[in-house]
Formats: sequence, C-alpha cells, structure tokens
Amino acid sequence: MKKSVRLFGIIIFVLVILSFRGGVVKASNEEYTYKELSEGNIEIESYMGNDKEVVIPDEICGKKVVSLGEYSFCWSDIEKVTLNKSLVKISRNTFSSLSNLKEVIFNKNLKEIDENSFADCKSLTSVNIPQGVKKIGESAFNKCTSLENVNLSCSIKTIEKNTFFGCISLRNITMTDDITDIGESVFYGCKKLESICLPENLKTIGESCFSGCSSLKSITIPRGVTGIGKNALKGVADDFKIHNNSIVEITDDIYPSEDITNKYVSLSLKYNSGGSAELRCGDDIIKEAVSVKVGSKIKINISSDIGNIYKVKVNGYYISKPYEFTVGNLDYNVEVEFKKCRAHDYCDDNIVYKKATCTSIGTVTKKCIYCSLPVTQKNSEALGHSYGGYVTDKKSTYKSYGEKSRHCSRCKSRINITKIPKLIYVSKVKPKAGSKRLEVGNRYKMSISVSPSSAYNKTFRYVSSSKVCSVSSKGVVSGKRAGSCSVSVIAKDGSGKKGTVKIKVYPKKIAKVKLKSTKKKAKISYGKSLGASKYEIYRSTKKRSGYKRIKVTRNRSYVDKGVKGRRVYYYKVRGVSGKYKSSFSRVVRVRVR
Repeated sequence: MKKSVRLFGIIIFVLVILSFRGGVVKASNEEYTYKELSEGNIEIESYMGNDKEVVIPDEICGKKVVSLGEYSFCWSDIEKVTLNKSLVKISRNTFSSLSNLKEVIFNKNLKEIDENSFADCKSLTSVNIPQGVKKIGESAFNKCTSLENVNLSCSIKTIEKNTFFGCISLRNITMTDDITDIGESVFYGCKKLESICLPENLKTIGESCFSGCSSLKSITIPRGVTGIGKNALKGVADDFKIHNNSIVEITDDIYPSEDITNKYVSLSLKYNSGGSAELRCGDDIIKEAVSVKVGSKIKINISSDIGNIYKVKVNGYYISKPYEFTVGNLDYNVEVEFKKCRAHDYCDDNIVYKKATCTSIGTVTKKCIYCSLPVTQKNSEALGHSYGGYVTDKKSTYKSYGEKSRHCSRCKSRINITKIPKLIYVSKVKPKAGSKRLEVGNRYKMSISVSPSSAYNKTFRYVSSSKVCSVSSKGVVSGKRAGSCSVSVIAKDGSGKKGTVKIKVYPKKIAKVKLKSTKKKAKISYGKSLGASKYEIYRSTKKRSGYKRIKVTRNRSYVDKGVKGRRVYYYKVRGVSGKYKSSFSRVVRVRVR
C-alpha cells in the first residue's frame, strides 16, 4: 500500500515538472481531441463529430485555437468548413481525402497552408485564399478534380510543385504580382484551363508546369522571366500561341512539338586580300567585294518565310543572340538552322515605327509570332483627342481667380477653360463656451460659428488670457484654477478676424463625504476640491430643504457639537475660492447618539 502511494506521488511530481517545462498537455471534449502548445494556445488533433457543416471554434477551455494538426479532419463526411478568426496554420494533410467537401470559408488571419492540406478533395469547386497567407505547401490542392476557380490573393512568393496537379476542371486562376516562382508540375493535367495571366514579377517557370493543359491556347511570358523548365508547355492546344517578352528562348525542350521540322541554310564569307570578301550561299555568290575590316563585328540579320532562327553556328561553334562575331583573316562558314513555321499568326504584338497622335496618322508593321515574318506596312488613323474631366490648372487665391479645363490624355490640348472664383475670407468669428459648468481639472470643447459659411479656410488658433484655463489647438478648454479667463479664437486665413468668450472656472465638486457620530457630536470628513482654498459645511434636519451654513474652514474635517442626541441630521459640503464656489457634494445622513 505504501509503495502504491509513493508511486502515485512520483507520477504527480513528474506531471507537475513537465507542465513547468512546457510539456504538451493533451485533452478532449465531445467533438475534438486537442493539445496545448507551449505558448498556451490550442492545436486540434482530431475531429470526432458527425456534422456535415463544421465551424472551427475560436477557443477551447478559454484558450485560442490557432492550429489544425496533421490528418485532423481526414476521411470524414464534412461538406463545409468555416475557419475560426484566430486560426493561423493548417498542417499537412489536415483535410486530405474529404471526398464530400464542397466549400471552405477561409479566415483573414490565416498564415500557412501546409503540403497536401486539401489533396483529393474531389467535390471542392472554388478556393479563395486570403491576403495574409504567406505559404502554400506542395500538392496542397493536388487532384481536386472538381476545382474550377482559384483566387490566390495572398502574399506567397512561390507556388510550390504539384499544387494544382491533376485539377482537371480548373478554368480560372487569379494570381498576385508578388509571385516570382511557379514550381514543377503546378498545373500538370489541368486540361480545361484555356488561358492564364502570369504575374508581372515572375522569374521562373518549373518543369512540366503546364504539361497536359490540352485546352491552353495562349500564354504571355513576362519580361522578367529568366528560366523555363523542360516540357513546361508540353501537350498544350494545337493552336497554342506564345507571346514571349522574356530573354528565354522557347526551344523544343520547353515546347516540344512533333510536327516541327528543321531546315538549314549555309552561308560562307570568303575572305580576300585587300579587306574584301565574297558572301556565298552554296556555290552562288550573293555579294562580291563586300568591305570587311579585320577586328570588326558582323551581325547576322536573316529573315525568311521558312521560320524563325533556332540555332546559328560559325565555323562549327554555336553563337547566341544577337548573332554577332568578330572578323579575322579567315574564311567563315555560317550555318543557320530554322524552325518551321506551322502557320503564320499575326497577332496584336505590333512593331510601331511611328506612333499615331491625336492629329496625325501612325505607321505600324506586324510580325508573325513564330517566325517574325513581317506583313505589308500600313497606316493607322489619327487617334483623335480624348478629353477627360475637369483639372485645376491654376488655384484661386483671395486676390485672384483660378482656372480649370478639360485636358486631352494624349497631348497638351485643352478645352472648356473656366474661371474658378476667388477664395472668400472669414468676416466674423463667434465662439461659444461649452454648455457644461467647467470645473478645475475638467475640460470641454468650444463651438464656433463662422460667417460667411462659404469662407474657404475655417481653421483657427486659440489663445487663453490667463492661467485660470488653457486651450488646445483643437479648441478644448481645460480648467486649471478657480477664477475667470477669456479665450480668443483667431482665423488663420489672414483676415485677422477674432472672437472672444469669457469662461468661469469653479472649484471641483467634492466626490467623497463621510459622517461619523459620537455622543451629541457629528464628525464630517470629505475629499479635496481642486481649486478650493476653503470649504463650506451645511446642515439640515431635512434631506431636501432647510440647510444652513454652520462652518467655513480650511480643514477637510469638522466636528459638529451643536447637535442633539437621538436625532437625524443631513450634511453637504462645497469648495470655495473667493466668489467661485463648487457644486454641493452629495447629501449624507447621520443619526446622533
């Protein structure tokens, strides 16, 4: 028996020590098992209820629920989840394989969604990630086969790999410009995705990112992209169009297509003595006696309807854009490999040689987005003026008129020039003291009426005449000591108009009064009245009338000997400073012994 008691004591001791060392305390209620985290918050470990619609609680046992643990809601029959306002983290696999889950209402304080959090939620149709989320883990929405719309209005920098892998119903996705990296296979197999707007600040696109997006018809690669992974565009739509604004060359590794064939054109630069050369294509001389200076750079500039340049070799070595090489005392063999242009596509990515203005025509040339073959140059019509709303050209002053007009958004032309009236000075300032009685230590805000009401500048400065009261820059008057003062209100518009109001400050009402009776005596004591130098004590045998002043004193207590035993008396007190007297204190009652 003694051993059992001793063992029990040891267990209790260990539990106490663990609790002081931050040991995890686990518990449960009817719906959840949970544990207490080191910072005193709660993480839900599992859901044990049977509800179709679940609202995560803000608190359990008075402590905030901030995290949902791994696999905590897996394989349940939940159809709708509403996340609580205190939740900051959804752990890995929290809601994975919830085949009936159709809707998730996210909270604005959420920070982290871990890997596989909603994987295989086959009934989920829409996702709206809030702005505060800074991390979405790998495969977070993997194989959500009914997911159609995604809004990533969050703060993530990277979309991790496989995030929307196999989301075969995905049609629309919105991404913020904060995103700089899209990982491997993020949209792999999203076969209903027809178009996507990539973030302006995007830097990299991972391997197989859009592979299998068989409905994807076009994509614009932003200017800042520096890397695109292998097979990123494999298996897109047959009429797919690329608008490439980046420095990355779209090769067969990125966009493999079986129907592209290659064709080579060989040119030779035959160096002659005297600094000249012959430019040949095969055995045909294209140019004779081309002037060539040793040490100068030659830039290859070839256009053809075969397709756009894919690779360029000079004497067996590849050279990159802008396809330049330096000439020496050698013969050069230049080999140019072209991609076949499957079908010319003249999109709206125009090269503008002369921009149209409001009054003059412009000249533009369109090029094929695949092979850069230009179409016939043509003119564009003058744009015409585009006038917006009124803009202030010159502000009015108290002495001169202003001016406003409507401006053309493209040129300096303006119409509907209109005068703006001069500014109006304040002609009269009338301040009013607050309606409440001002006591020492209290304050109130003055009200001001201004004439005319159309005056432009209705700001003021405030000046107090004495130390009886002070006034703030916002017209708040504070009582400092009992007495009389005046406050002046002066217009700041330069008119010099001024208004003055007199203010009386009274001692502060006494808050505490106590009575104590002895035999044929009554002792009254009371709190301090700010601003008072003396105190007046009044007595009556009736509560509401008949009060007579019985004492004026500087002390904060007084023993009244002029009372009779076994009678009831009523007292009240007020502070006095010269002719300024505070309000009476509350009435107190005593029965004399």
